[in-house]
Amino acid sequence: MMRLVLTFFLLFLVSCNENRGEYVSVIKVGYIPIADCGQLFLADRHGYFEQEGIKVELVKQAGGATILPALAADHVQVGFSNIASVILACSADLPIQPIAGGPVTDRASVEGGILSLKSGEVNGLADLTGRKVAVNTTKNIVHLFVSELLTKNGVDVSGVEFIGMPFPEMYPALLAGSVDAIASIEPFVTFAEEEGKVRNLGDYFTGTMERVQISTYNVLEGGPLSARQVASFRRAIARATEIAKKDRKELVAAIAAYTSLDIDQVSRVGLPTYDSSLHEESISEVSRLLLERKWIKKAFNPSQIMDWE
Repeated sequence: MMRLVLTFFLLFLVSCNENRGEYVSVIKVGYIPIADCGQLFLADRHGYFEQEGIKVELVKQAGGATILPALAADHVQVGFSNIASVILACSADLPIQPIAGGPVTDRASVEGGILSLKSGEVNGLADLTGRKVAVNTTKNIVHLFVSELLTKNGVDVSGVEFIGMPFPEMYPALLAGSVDAIASIEPFVTFAEEEGKVRNLGDYFTGTMERVQISTYNVLEGGPLSARQVASFRRAIARATEIAKKDRKELVAAIAAYTSLDIDQVSRVGLPTYDSSLHEESISEVSRLLLERKWIKKAFNPSQIMDWE
């Protein structure tokens, strides 16, 4: 009898743990209206979240700088963010945990580019010594990889002035002479190149690493979502990833439906590869670069944020 009572008690405890966080009936997902969120758009467009038994509300954000604080404050329960910001947040004792992979860039799917004016004095990366370079946010993933690429090309980055500037404002600033180069990203790279006034000095991501997991979908460890809800979200993203890999036409249509770009514009620009898995090797390398730049104080172990894998 006592054994039977103990068994039911243990089953009760397991049930409570599995249902932790189920009071969140609608999962708010902080996202950016850019192509990098293609998996999320496809999952929402095809009803995969509902099919997996969860309700999701997409909450548009300006970028990772606003998404992670919103995640920490429970204004959103899942947040899309670049992996450098995630590591920086974890190193500052904010318990962010990636649950699914997002965009990946490699030689076959280049998204970034350092652009200078053809009429200017910057003809190569070495010419950026002592110059002004626009990055979307200082001490973030773009700033990190641009710094590493310039260092590899003999530039003393301590003499480079990095200026934080939203991607849409970069090209006008370059034309106006406010900066000497811009670390841009698609679709802005393609649109600028189509005007014929810029030279592309190279992709800061693949110029530094062959393959980079740029961003992940993240939760707050110990937050309001249950293991069941997290697993459902991950399955929906994984299903959407398969469409992204196999059906470019549908991917383009989904990106156009959830961003300010039309189908023709999306069709012309470079898109990332998408991978719902988390890649420890890539995360480890980003961690190493952050440590070398002294943006984090101690070595970061990626395994501490990869429990969902």
